[in-house]
Amino acid sequence: SASSPQGMQITFWNCGAASSIPASTEVPTCPDMRSQSLRLHVNFPSCWDGRHLDSADHKSHVAYPVRGACPASHPVAVPAISLIYRYPTTGGSGVTLSSGGRYSAHADFFNAWRQGTLVSLVNNCLNALRHCARGT
Repeated sequence: SASSPQGMQITFWNCGAASSIPASTEVPTCPDMRSQSLRLHVNFPSCWDGRHLDSADHKSHVAYPVRGACPASHPVAVPAISLIYRYPTTGGSGVTLSSGGRYSAHADFFNAWRQGTLVSLVNNCLNALRHCARGT
């Protein structure tokens, strides 16, 4: 139900990595649909309060990092999920989303992993990379 931009940490538009048009909270007009089609990026929060699996508003138990670090109120880092939607158009000011206007971009995540497989991937891949990245 957003009626104004949500902030680029949450959602943003661009024309692809090779485009000279910068990412924006506004829908850009992409120069060439063949190589630079309109893209919408939706980023999920990646910090958790460590206590609640859900909240009344379905979002206050998680937060976005601040300058790359989780805030003290939400100290537990969780895997970052980003979705990129590609639209077969060059975009422009006339673009609207079926969810209600140009600012209503959102996504939902439902965990459908087998829990054992997910735990293994987090422990042996995500946490292992984080451990290696720290140089320890």
